[in-house]
Amino acid sequence: PETVAAIAAAGHEQALHFNALADSDGMPWSLESLREQHEWAKRIAGEPIISNKNHYTRWEGWTQFYEWCAQIGIQIDETRGPSKAGTVGFPYGTSHVGFPVSEAGATHTVLALPLHCQDLGWASHEAAAPSILDHALARNGVAHFLFHCVHLSRRPRVVDALREVVSGGRRRGMPWWTAAQINAFERSRRRIEIDVRANGAGWVVRADATGPLDRAGILVAVSDVASGWKAHRVIDGVDVPVDVVERHGRAFVELLVDLPTGATEIELVPSTGG
Repeated sequence: PETVAAIAAAGHEQALHFNALADSDGMPWSLESLREQHEWAKRIAGEPIISNKNHYTRWEGWTQFYEWCAQIGIQIDETRGPSKAGTVGFPYGTSHVGFPVSEAGATHTVLALPLHCQDLGWASHEAAAPSILDHALARNGVAHFLFHCVHLSRRPRVVDALREVVSGGRRRGMPWWTAAQINAFERSRRRIEIDVRANGAGWVVRADATGPLDRAGILVAVSDVASGWKAHRVIDGVDVPVDVVERHGRAFVELLVDLPTGATEIELVPSTGG
């Protein structure tokens, strides 16, 4: 318990590592087993547990496990990723967090956070890290690395690999977030409603947010991206940073703004007028 308390005091997130490795050890693959371990973890941590990663990344069936997670209060699952040599990187083809679709075509309420690598310096070679970081960054996704405490405590090479992947992300300007932070951000941004209307030579962009969101990037597709644009908040005339970015092979004007709860209107005009 004192170790768990120290982890929380250091600002880390307490999470579940669902163990269904062996039925013979009393750890079967079942909703009942998941629920029991989740309740135990909450008691030990003394706080809600909203994220999970399955031990050995064990997975059965298609998307039933997301239904189990939803039933017990897990909001984001990190299990879908490589656990065997030769599958390091992007075996599920993405670095983006999203809501999976069930076999029946319904959208699950639990977020899936893809996993890309386990235990650099032991189960995976350190040379994979730069490529994973670069490709996730190029697609504005998440680079997700798993390090087991047992290997960090026994293998200096794994410790060195962890330090290098963390510093490598920071050198690229990538922040390191907990799963709880990723979960909160992803759900917040999906609750924002955007409306764009013409206003002379420019546009008025209205964003309605159910909660505050700092440094929100709003992408606006305009016909002449290269001509130069400027923007300001309508309510107070404060300038909003404007940049041109490429997403999914197309150029957009990006507005970077702190959104409060409620409506925010931004006027986007050509830099030569307005």
